[in-house]
Amino acid sequence: PPGLAFIALSDKAWGFTKTAKLPKFYFNLTTELKKQTTSVSAWTPAVSIVRGLKKSLELLNSEGLANVYKRHAVCADATREAVEALGLKLFAKERPANSATMVCVPEGIDGTQLKKYMGLKLGVTVANAQDNVKGKAIRISHLGYHGYFDTIIAISALEMALKVFGVDVKLGVGIAAAESVFAKNIPAKD
Repeated sequence: PPGLAFIALSDKAWGFTKTAKLPKFYFNLTTELKKQTTSVSAWTPAVSIVRGLKKSLELLNSEGLANVYKRHAVCADATREAVEALGLKLFAKERPANSATMVCVPEGIDGTQLKKYMGLKLGVTVANAQDNVKGKAIRISHLGYHGYFDTIIAISALEMALKVFGVDVKLGVGIAAAESVFAKNIPAKD
């Protein structure tokens, strides 16, 4: 589908759009602004992405930003506790952001192959590390429409994949560590 971008320009920046000499087509903001005043897009509109954005914003607003941040923080904490319970090391020395947890894979294990196995064989997507640590770590995300049980599934898949790759892990240890974090944060019954 076509992409979606947000652009905000000051009055001064709008002034430069009138005199800019760089070649442009999709970034011809003057043309787009003229079309927008007639409720039409100058180019193919990203309808599906705009509708997805609208739904995402509705979900964000209904949950509340503070609750979204807390959910991401709790999922990140649970993942980190689980990883450490499995005897794995976190890549970040200091407490990382709650967007993702980068996990060092055990010596002798190729993180790229572990990631591939988890995706193709277990149906759980994690990300590769990049640059000089590619193959030495994987990243587990906590952002977006991600809840406690998404974390449990990711940790379960990590435990099972490590077992398949010959790592001596006790299944359920990571899950139990994650659940103990979640148990402190689950909603009370009505």
